[in-house]
Amino acid sequence: MDLERFSDYSFDIGPMGPPSEHGSLQLRVARNCPWNRCLFCTSYKGRKPSHRGVDEIKKDIDTVKMLRDEIEMACLELGYTNEAYAGWAVGEAVRGIVRGNPETYGEGSAEQEAIESRLQSLLDVAQWFANGCKTVFFQDADPLAMEQRELVEVLHYFKQVFPATERITAYARSTTCCRKSVEELRELHDEGLSRLHIGLESGCDEVLDFIKKGVTAREHMESGRKVKESGISLSEYVMPGLGGKKWSERHALETARAVSEIDPDFVRIRSLAVVANSGLYRKWKAGKLRRSRTLTWRNSINTDDYRRSPTSV
Repeated sequence: MDLERFSDYSFDIGPMGPPSEHGSLQLRVARNCPWNRCLFCTSYKGRKPSHRGVDEIKKDIDTVKMLRDEIEMACLELGYTNEAYAGWAVGEAVRGIVRGNPETYGEGSAEQEAIESRLQSLLDVAQWFANGCKTVFFQDADPLAMEQRELVEVLHYFKQVFPATERITAYARSTTCCRKSVEELRELHDEGLSRLHIGLESGCDEVLDFIKKGVTAREHMESGRKVKESGISLSEYVMPGLGGKKWSERHALETARAVSEIDPDFVRIRSLAVVANSGLYRKWKAGKLRRSRTLTWRNSINTDDYRRSPTSV
């Protein structure tokens, strides 16, 4: 390994991604959530959003390439051909890399946090390699909030380094997509952005206001239509139960209306999980949100976080 160029052997990895992107490379192009006020979510609480420069992201892409090449070389040295890259073969390669580079991964080679980051980066690339290096997910909550030219440059560079990539996806907020023109979204699609995951949650304005989503049903529908028109595949997330008893019927009917208007490529259901210490939990404890008769609530992690809930679908 080129110790001088890759002294840290790690790249920035965010806390979560959609379950459908399990097996994709997780590449952090923006840190945390620029809105971060939704009452049901605790994923980014206490974490300030911050900008990542293009050069910083490119360095992470280069690190991913270096780790991917090391894993491929180790597999070849072990005698496995391209057709035989089974998960266990990649596991043997990873173990060989860790054992053969004590100055990078060994105890005392760096601060414990740095060693753990190196190991996590190696394992993430190994998982991606075992899945064919076909898909990548751009983290965190709203990469489209980046400057257009910067995101275009990042997309272009990633496709340049990994031309065989078949799908690049990201989370996005409807308000951010509304601020983009169809031409700007189409430019992102032309540079390789394949799909956006957007949290619709509800099509009822009262519910959206209550949970502090920071978006209206009209904006949800406008952004969805723009994304579809640009050629980018659209995955919308709906949260049954979010209206509680008070808005149960309106939440269902108006969400169905919004989904019909948008006509997304995918509609994914994320039943409400009232997370302890969330703003919604405090509303519930204060009696401002009542459970509907047919709804079962549970105190749990965010069901959209596949890293901590790998069986979530």
